[in-house]
Amino acid sequence: MNETNATSAGSTSFIFPPTLIAFITLQQIIFVVACLGNGLVVYIFVRYLKFQSNTNKFIVSLAFADFFTGLSTGSQMFYFFYPRMSSNMAACLLRNQVIEYMTMTSQLTVFVAAFDRYLAICHPHKYSNIVTKTRSNITCILLWVLPSYAVFGSMSEWINWHPGIGCSSEVILPRALYGMASIVVYIFSIITAILYYLMLKTAWRFHRRIRSVENNDQIQIKTMTKSIRGAKLTGTITIVFSVCWLPYMAFRFRSLILSKTKTKLESDIANWLVFLGIFNSVVNPIVYSWKRPDFNHQCRKIFCGRR
Repeated sequence: MNETNATSAGSTSFIFPPTLIAFITLQQIIFVVACLGNGLVVYIFVRYLKFQSNTNKFIVSLAFADFFTGLSTGSQMFYFFYPRMSSNMAACLLRNQVIEYMTMTSQLTVFVAAFDRYLAICHPHKYSNIVTKTRSNITCILLWVLPSYAVFGSMSEWINWHPGIGCSSEVILPRALYGMASIVVYIFSIITAILYYLMLKTAWRFHRRIRSVENNDQIQIKTMTKSIRGAKLTGTITIVFSVCWLPYMAFRFRSLILSKTKTKLESDIANWLVFLGIFNSVVNPIVYSWKRPDFNHQCRKIFCGRR
């Protein structure tokens, strides 16, 4: 997925332009913040908040994906300082495909979390029968298994590798495969948006009903309110993911329908759009702290000693 590889396999020059130095520096900042932030998310949810709801499971899954995205981002500098790494097929594919894998896993997690909230809000009486503990655990496993073949299968079957080729997904992968991720992300994003629209309609009808009825079922109100609160969290995560990744995916889809080689300006734009997508791994822990009072409380206890 990383579009940056202007250095040839035989180049040994380490005189980097200021823009590239800034880019590498920002990558390392993302690496540190994403790993620390998402590591903290995993620790707090596993140690204190537990898996009391399916939303917690999806948050931990997403945090793991963001954590490994941060690790992969930090490793990018080695390809600049040791350009011969790009001439190795496995190293080149790992450079591009790890972030690709994490992006697909994150997209599926965002979609499944939205579908879970859709069932809880729009079909509350059927929710417990449909979403059992076993099914939710299997789903969390599938979120990591399903993207693996589509992403890493390229290492054995879909590779256009030959000596001297540039280490870029657009070059080493068939055009159809390269554009498939953008199509999948947009399809799931559209479906997710529809699910949230249906949830919004149901929540609006619910609030209108409880205002017009005097003897309300308090248990039902509390359950629905909790489900809506969870939907607000996952909805915010979905919006952040879309803002960060959809611009790059649109640019990538453009490469699918246009066969011409990108100009340097277009390559630079693609690089910064990838960086915007990777920045999503830094934003998510902030969203959890903002939208989850229990997570915020545990953070305060850890860093400030507050009870």
